[in-house]
Formats: sequence, C-alpha cells, structure tokens
Amino acid sequence: MNGKGTLHRYQLKAMLSPARFIGLIAGTGGGKTFFGPIWLLKQVRDYPQDSFFVIAPTFPLFNRTTMPEFRKRFDYDPDLKGEYKEQKKEYRLGTGGIIYFGSADRPDSLEGGQVRAVWCDEAGQIKLASWQAIQRRLGVKMGRCLLTTTPYSLNWLKTDFYDPWKAGDSDYDVIQFSSIDSPYYPRKEYERAKRTLDRRIFEMRYMGLFRKMAGLVYAEFTN
Repeated sequence: MNGKGTLHRYQLKAMLSPARFIGLIAGTGGGKTFFGPIWLLKQVRDYPQDSFFVIAPTFPLFNRTTMPEFRKRFDYDPDLKGEYKEQKKEYRLGTGGIIYFGSADRPDSLEGGQVRAVWCDEAGQIKLASWQAIQRRLGVKMGRCLLTTTPYSLNWLKTDFYDPWKAGDSDYDVIQFSSIDSPYYPRKEYERAKRTLDRRIFEMRYMGLFRKMAGLVYAEFTN
C-alpha cells in the first residue's frame, strides 16, 4: 500500500478476478481498505448511472477508515466526482449514479433496493445476517461484491465464503496474503509482532489465516 495508488501483486490479482464474490483476506497493513475504492471505481466506470453500496461493520469504523479512503479516490476523479450527503449517507456521482453507505451492525438497515456492486470493508466483523442481506441487494442485477478483511474468527466468512471457493465454486475468489507480502509493510514491525504476540493472534492479524483457537490452521496462502 502506498499513497500513489500503485497496486501490489495481490491487489492486482483481485482487480483482475472475474468472480462475482471476491475476498481480499490479509494481514493488517496489507492494503485492503486502500484497495476497496480502487476496485469500486472500476465497477462505477462500467455502470456510471447505476447504484452501489459501501458497507462497514459500524459507522465509527466507517468514518475513521472506510470513508477517508473512499473520498481520496472519488473526490478527485474528474469523471465521477460527486457530492456526499452526510445526513442521507449517500454519494451522488457526477454521472447520475449513486453510492449508498451502510453499517452492518443493524442487518435490517441493509434491506431494500438493488445495486450493481458492493464493497464491504472489514467483512470478517459483520454478522451472517448482514452478509445474507448484501447478497439479496445484488440478486436482480447479478451484481458483484468485494470483501476486504482480516480474519477474526471461524465464522460465516470461513464456512460460507472461503470454503465454497476452496471447493471450486467459480462464483467465489479468495486472495489471501500476509502483512509482509505487501511490499509497503515494514519487515521490522512484522518481526516485532511475531516475537511479542500470541501465536494464534499473530497468525490471524498478520498472516491472514483463519485460526482455530484450539490450534488447527484452516487457511492456506494462495499465490
């Protein structure tokens, strides 16, 4: 991850993926949230007058990380730049399209309407009911979804997303990598965390692994 928008090879793999449901599952600082708006820009350019959805686990997290990254891209794109409506939680694109913003801590708030694409940030923190609502919002248009997240537990992200991909379901694609696989993450910090953290926490937060607390590693890296 860097400030100039250059994608590293794992982000590029996600950008080129033809799957409907893409999971960028990685260690902290791997460039997940940085990548989300770049992917969404591509979807909006393909359907500039359509509707889209950006979702985070909570609005505090959304305001702190997801929205600043979103606006770094969309506010400075000459073709798509629009206006953010704070009260309505909407971004009105200059092309006539619209991007809605939602918090997944209330799954019922995600109901209603159909969108062309969804970017869900820190998806590993959201409930199964929210993931199911996201899929319903994409149904009519056979829309696409990008999940950017670190693993937090063996929840639906493992059983309903990672496992189908692992079994060969072409609707899903998972790009999984560690913090240090990003050329922009400092090796010294990675090694410090490895020395000082509980192994299970390190493997989830820095290696991007689905980790069973009893000691069984479920995930594998994909290249």
